[in-house]
Amino acid sequence: MSNETTDTSLSDRLSSFADETPMEKVALLGILCLSAFLNLYRVSDEGYANLYYAAAVKNMLTSWHNFFFVSFDAGFVTVDKPPLGLWIQTASAWLFGFHGWSLILPQAIACVLSIALLYRIVGRTFGSRAGLAAALTMALTAVVIPTSRNNTADMLVVLAVLGGAYFVLRAAETGRRRWLFASAAAVGLGFNIKMMEAYLVLPAFYLVYLLGAEVSIRRRITDLVLSTGVLFVVSFAWATVVALTPASQRPYIGSTDNNSIFSLIFGYNGIERLTGMGGGGIGGSSSSGGFGGGGGGFSHGAIGPLRLFNGELAGQIGWLLPVAVVALVLLVYRQRGQWPFDGRSRSVVLWGMWFLTAATFFSVAGFFHLYYLVMLAPPVAALVGIGLVELWDEYWNTDSSTLLGWLLPATLLGTAAVQAYILSRYPSYSQTLTPVIVGGVVIVAAALVIGRVRRRTGRRWRSAMGTATALGLVVLLVAPTVWGSMSIASGTNVSIPSAGPSSSAFGGGGGPSGTGNGSPPSGFGGNASFDNSTAGNGSQFAGPSNASGFTGGGGAFGSGSGGASSEANTALLSYLEAHQGNATYLVAADSGANSIAPLMLNSDEPIISLGGFGGSDPVMTKSELASLVRSGELKYVLVGGRMGGGAGGNAPSETNGSYGSQSAANGQYSSNGPNGGNASSGAMNFGDSQQNGVSQWVENSCTVVSSDEYQSSDSNQSGSAGTLYNCTSAVSN
Repeated sequence: MSNETTDTSLSDRLSSFADETPMEKVALLGILCLSAFLNLYRVSDEGYANLYYAAAVKNMLTSWHNFFFVSFDAGFVTVDKPPLGLWIQTASAWLFGFHGWSLILPQAIACVLSIALLYRIVGRTFGSRAGLAAALTMALTAVVIPTSRNNTADMLVVLAVLGGAYFVLRAAETGRRRWLFASAAAVGLGFNIKMMEAYLVLPAFYLVYLLGAEVSIRRRITDLVLSTGVLFVVSFAWATVVALTPASQRPYIGSTDNNSIFSLIFGYNGIERLTGMGGGGIGGSSSSGGFGGGGGGFSHGAIGPLRLFNGELAGQIGWLLPVAVVALVLLVYRQRGQWPFDGRSRSVVLWGMWFLTAATFFSVAGFFHLYYLVMLAPPVAALVGIGLVELWDEYWNTDSSTLLGWLLPATLLGTAAVQAYILSRYPSYSQTLTPVIVGGVVIVAAALVIGRVRRRTGRRWRSAMGTATALGLVVLLVAPTVWGSMSIASGTNVSIPSAGPSSSAFGGGGGPSGTGNGSPPSGFGGNASFDNSTAGNGSQFAGPSNASGFTGGGGAFGSGSGGASSEANTALLSYLEAHQGNATYLVAADSGANSIAPLMLNSDEPIISLGGFGGSDPVMTKSELASLVRSGELKYVLVGGRMGGGAGGNAPSETNGSYGSQSAANGQYSSNGPNGGNASSGAMNFGDSQQNGVSQWVENSCTVVSSDEYQSSDSNQSGSAGTLYNCTSAVSN
């Protein structure tokens, strides 16, 4: 592969693939197959993974209205994310049936495509060896593997922004606006998957074009202004439609206190990701935890330049950071004084600025999940691949008196030492992995030192030293591969994916210490039939389909602690279905979304979430709830309680409808009693007063259903499912 690609014809660009050697093609194919295996092997064991998003997809399958507005429930409240990622998952579920694996499949495919694209971007400038090293590094990056095996949509964001990276490099090389506009559109699509997360790449993209475009400075500024317009149009197109839709004709915007999509964008999914929930300041967080799609405060260690190496984050992305940092410094040094920019300089700006921007954010941010760190995977992998090639060049092409020539073995040894430090927090793993990593790298470094001191010419000697360098990378990838693969080996189902030993209620790592036979709904052209009903907020929707991924099969869905509470919740669902009568909705519940999601996934009847994700969104007023009751559309209301996997505990198994027993960490995620059921322990208090008013109306106007009617006689956890009210008596009130 050539080291520099200018504006060539399509046939020339396609022929560049043929320039690669057969071994390079085989190696790339092997890396892609390895990634596909890691992403898809035993993927059915993941169940529905994040129940919040899985339940949303099931409800989105029931009508175009729910689909467009990404409704979490039967059309009353949205999820806390933009639509594109969930639209893609819904399309997959419509095509293949509603199963856990069909929801995860888009992310697994996005990972493989991202690796192929990373290879192309790196290889076209620095050669195929750099591209292959970058591709292998990304495929085996610890946090990438579990994130690709989950229905959180971050790998789709990575694919979108990598597409943007390719386009902006092409724009800078050619000076053609179409490439720059394509880059802006790609980032805009990423924004419609995870909002502000996609914008982490913008400083890098703008600098690449501003400093490296083959046009005048005036033209560069003009082009960037125009592309910013494209970026905003694509980013905010859906949000604008939502904002212009009358509130009575769409679901409530979840995770906001004012029903505004822009509050969700700039607040909950914007500035609060930096400052932390509850206004704790940059790096601050509340003491309570969040779960599912978001919520709560998160403590990822003290802010600072070494945060990515702490016990919370290092196991996700820190294993090869020393190589990336050394590579960036070396690349900047070697490209100093290069003006105008060539392809290598543009690549240094792209990957270096992307890395620095994302690393800075995660070093100070107060509210993010560990799997967000996949945004660091492409620049780290690219810098590792490019860096090893550049270090090799200094090693082989300078004499033994040149200090830079010794950087290659020194960097490998330093990285091994950092990995040993990370592993020291996990003694049971360290005693096996540390000797392998340190011993292997010492042998490689010794061979490189001998090879440099006793320099010999000839292809065989050069090939031997090159092989030693490649083996050094392979050894350094052992630990992240093991960490990333733990989610496969354990077979645990998690709402919040992360690499490493499981140590929390989220089911992920980080810190030390029968298949459903779903069919597509008629709203999508399927053959299932439904009864159309009118939602309480004025929207039309079709009743849920039979696209359920599982039917229980005698298993229990239930609380994070399992046991009798799980049995009670199964009985509760059976009771509700048996006594629903002519009501449109099975039940309305005011607890958090992850508590309601198991009900939605186990039943084909429409369910109303009164509190959105955290259980505290002011989805409806007491008069609106009373109207549903009096019209006969709603009969039962469930107040308080915890019915699901708790704080993102084990997801349901498709084969038996059962949840693993996993209690919430430190009790942070239980409900707050009958007047709220706030699963975030106060982390989100958007509509507490309105929620209390709704709950008080239910308590004052409805009749308590004795728990004896839906619990077994030997149940000793009668309160865990909350209090069920029959509101038929409220019709006359």
